Amino acid sequence: MRFLHIYFLLSNYIMSNGGTINIDPSTITDIKTVTGFRVSINSLELFTSVSLRVELISQEGSLLDIRYLVLTGDDYQNWKNDDTYIINITAQKLGFVLAPTVVAPEAPSMLAPTS
Repeated sequence: MRFLHIYFLLSNYIMSNGGTINIDPSTITDIKTVTGFRVSINSLELFTSVSLRVELISQEGSLLDIRYLVLTGDDYQNWKNDDTYIINITAQKLGFVLAPTVVAPEAPSMLAPTS
């Protein structure tokens, strides 16, 4: 019976605080290895700024984190119509170094050579 009473009191306390138990501020360090990122436009204000959603990706391809970048001023103006600029500025602002692009070799032709 005492257990039910404590459970009831605790449940009421949690529900009255929106389900959150408050604590003194505490830092959590979670080390993750990011091996790639995906960029999409979150919002765009023509001639002014673009907000980018950047998904940080692990070696296994799973989503590790989401970051948001806002490009304004010269950063926005330099975009023009070159989307590789977005890749480069995103890497720069997040402190990433882009890995060299690996180009797959061409598959040999299955056609017989002609003379």
